[in-house]
Amino acid sequence: MKKVDTIALINKLQEDAHNAIHTQELDNALPKLIQAKRLAKEINSPTHKALVSATLSYFYYSVYSYELAAKECTRAIGYIKEETSSVELGKVYNLYGL
Repeated sequence: MKKVDTIALINKLQEDAHNAIHTQELDNALPKLIQAKRLAKEINSPTHKALVSATLSYFYYSVYSYELAAKECTRAIGYIKEETSSVELGKVYNLYGL
């Protein structure tokens, strides 16, 4: 699969997972996030790894697993620092503060 196709798939999976979490369809969210995380690692994209980790954090927060949520936020912060995106970094720090 081309990198562009992989990025599009990651974005779609991440968006679908975020929507599933928002609508409390949590059983649908986790498999999508696991697949998106695997794909982000395959293409070694810190930006996409960070976005997936942030959404995983949101998932864990939604199921009251605050320790795992904090762990994923920390991962997302680390990935974003690699990219030096201050906007995305601010979003994740905001999520971490929850």
